[in-house]
Amino acid sequence: MKINLKGIFLFAVVVSLFVGCTENEQSNIVTLEPTESEKLESGKPTQIIKLETSAESNLGVVTKVLTDFDAHRIFVLSDDNVSIFDSEGKFITKLKKGRGPGELTMVVSISLAIEEELFYVLDNNNRVYIFDYDGNLIDRQNLKNIAGVIDI
Repeated sequence: MKINLKGIFLFAVVVSLFVGCTENEQSNIVTLEPTESEKLESGKPTQIIKLETSAESNLGVVTKVLTDFDAHRIFVLSDDNVSIFDSEGKFITKLKKGRGPGELTMVVSISLAIEEELFYVLDNNNRVYIFDYDGNLIDRQNLKNIAGVIDI
């Protein structure tokens, strides 16, 4: 009896690809639980949330992440702009970049006002923009006499 090793190998590769490429409904949240040997400490993450990746939601260098889990929002400062995700990691929106009304040229920092469900954005032109949690512009204020970068 002659065994066709090439056929068996090809069959194994095809089955592996088929099984490996099937979609699997899983949650994007991994909860980290303390153990007796490794306690959770303040400042260390207790959840890892996989953020949605699409052409619109792709992130570059992340410089700041803020969360308000009561309002189901994650704010990510990346590549001089702010992307907003829900608490499951689903992309909501990104602030508009440009030089027109309500657009930003370069975000320097962000800060949350959790009670009001607003966030503040400092841009490189010494302006503070105020947005709601859905990324809608509420107000803009010019700042005077700022020396250097301020982390708000």
